[in-house]
Amino acid sequence: MSFIPCLDHIIILVPHTYPTNLPSSITSAFTIYPGGTHADNKTSNSLVLLKSGVYLEFIAFIDDDPARKAGHWWGTKTPGSIIDFALTSDSVDEVEIVRKALDTLKDRDKGRELVVGYQESKRGGRKRPDGTSVEWTVTFPTPSVERGTMPFWCHDITPRELRVPVQSAEEATKHPSCAVGASKIILVVSPERFGELCRVYEKILGGDRVEINGVAEFVVKQPLGDQPSSRIVLRQASSAEEKAVVAVNGGVAGIWEIILAIRGSLPEPIIEKIGLGTIRIGFERIRE
Repeated sequence: MSFIPCLDHIIILVPHTYPTNLPSSITSAFTIYPGGTHADNKTSNSLVLLKSGVYLEFIAFIDDDPARKAGHWWGTKTPGSIIDFALTSDSVDEVEIVRKALDTLKDRDKGRELVVGYQESKRGGRKRPDGTSVEWTVTFPTPSVERGTMPFWCHDITPRELRVPVQSAEEATKHPSCAVGASKIILVVSPERFGELCRVYEKILGGDRVEINGVAEFVVKQPLGDQPSSRIVLRQASSAEEKAVVAVNGGVAGIWEIILAIRGSLPEPIIEKIGLGTIRIGFERIRE
């Protein structure tokens, strides 16, 4: 593939009171930046901005309203969970390259091979607390797989700095945990679907995987070029808890944990149980 995607942001679904009142395990580790209300008036968010240009998005359905959840792409997801993640690139037109790469997998469909692709892009946006309108396009996977099994794409219409203000709000990128970037996103995968999903990720990310003992790693860039690359990790689910995460997310894969890169003393990992979900955020020292 002629380009290497960047990791853009990671979606964490929380109950409606949480974006402005996150648990102390989160607020003691991160500086929380106000996000705003999305253009569809269904969800609102708060952000954790990282110096690498990646951000964590704590998103909630307004009032936990079932009518707002109905038909929404994250409406059936479990609150208190890491539910999805986005990639970006220089142009939304580059997604067409990925579509064509995924089409080559359909030729080998023998009944169990994942047949996946990307839908047409759609516009999105939100209103920041200061009244500024932010606009982008999102490109979601086809509904043949559960959301979060493979990444979606986000490309800015308005300047990216309006959506991810890591320069104009530099103080918000300074965190008690000393987190500066995203090191890994770890997905647990049904062993029966592991090989198939690895082939899908090879087509999306444009590179061969490094696989050892049932764990495959793929490299993606971070938006700001002076930061080390991130890794998308696919790991075969083995424990009962890992298999439960796979099952509740459609039976192929689910996001288990994110690992953030830090400069400084290594903090304790965050394991925050909210309702039926668990948010797992680990840390590792940055690889210079």
